[in-house]
Amino acid sequence: MGGGRHGPAQLADRSPVARSAGRCRRRDSPGHRREWCRGSFAAQLAAAEGAKVVAVASADDEAYVSALGVQHVLPRDEPRRLVEAVRKIAPNGVDRAFDAALVGAPLLGAVRDGGGFLSAVEAVAPAPERGITVTGVHAKPNTTQLTDLVRRVAAGELTTRIADVLPIEHGAEAHRRLEAGGLRGKLVLTY
Repeated sequence: MGGGRHGPAQLADRSPVARSAGRCRRRDSPGHRREWCRGSFAAQLAAAEGAKVVAVASADDEAYVSALGVQHVLPRDEPRRLVEAVRKIAPNGVDRAFDAALVGAPLLGAVRDGGGFLSAVEAVAPAPERGITVTGVHAKPNTTQLTDLVRRVAAGELTTRIADVLPIEHGAEAHRRLEAGGLRGKLVLTY
C-alpha cells in the first residue's frame, strides 16, 4: 500500500470514511509513514497499515482516540494553532490530511508541499496551493468492500462508538438528535 511512486492506496470506493482513510494512508518511501487523519475509521485503517496518525479530539475524547492506534492526539483548537501543533510533530508538514470537520483552507498549512488534502465534502474542498493535491470524498457503493468493513467491526478490528440504539419507529427522533449535534457516537436504528 502506498502513494507517490508506490501507487495509489487500495481502499478507494469503500464507504466515504474508508475511502478517506485510503487517501490518508499513503507514504513517500518504504518504512517512512507520516500521516494526519480525522475520523475514527480513517484513523484505525491508517494505523493498521502502519501509518503514523495524528488526530484531533476534544479533551473528553482523547483517551478514546488514543485507543484507536493514533500516535499523537492534538486538542481541538482554532486552525492556526492546530497547524502550529502539527508542525511541531512534523516540521515539514504531514504527507496527507483528511478534513472531516470541513475546516478547509486554513488546514492546508499542516500539509507538506506536494502532499495531499482530502475534504470530507468535495463541494467545500479548498483550492490547491504549494503543489498540494486537493480532492473531495466521492464514493461508489461497493458491497464487497462494505461487507469487509462490517466484518472488521464484528471481529473487533475496527471500533465505533455507539451513542444510542433506537427502534426504526424513532427515526425522526434520530434525525433531530443528529441535526442538533453534540452526539458522541453513532445512532443505530434497529428493525
